[in-house]
Amino acid sequence: MGAYFGSRVGQVTLSTLAPEIVTSLGITMGLFGIAFTGLSTMSSLAQLPSGILSDRYGERALLLVAIVFTCTSTLLLALSPTYSLFFVLMLAVGLGSGLYYTPSTALLDELYDQIGQAIGMYRVSGQIAGVVAPVLVGLLGLYVSWRATLFAIGLLLFPILGSILAFMRPT
Repeated sequence: MGAYFGSRVGQVTLSTLAPEIVTSLGITMGLFGIAFTGLSTMSSLAQLPSGILSDRYGERALLLVAIVFTCTSTLLLALSPTYSLFFVLMLAVGLGSGLYYTPSTALLDELYDQIGQAIGMYRVSGQIAGVVAPVLVGLLGLYVSWRATLFAIGLLLFPILGSILAFMRPT
């Protein structure tokens, strides 16, 4: 749930920060939309190979890779000085966020007998992100730039990564 929340809060934060990002990078909302579409496309395309990779290497290993990738690319995205780099890093965020979903669902299937209930609870965390992100952006936006806000969201994934390392057994 933490990985899903962290990934979704990052995506919702990006869309919420769009006006500040557009102004800062000197681009149009259309170019931002193309980058966001790239993020979504990469996220969806990563899901098939993520299933194959999780079957081969285990869900835990792929979840760790996905979270590290998403966290790192989000942090770098916050530092991106040009649209070209911003665009490439948006694709990287999409790739990282797409890698985690399939192995996490497979893991839920392994762990719980009532899989429908488990997936329902899991998906709630993504919807909560849609509520939390605009509030976080609004509060942080009063004090810091879009870059600092996005960087803080990227840092949010570190405790999630630590929790998986500490509490999740190898799969």
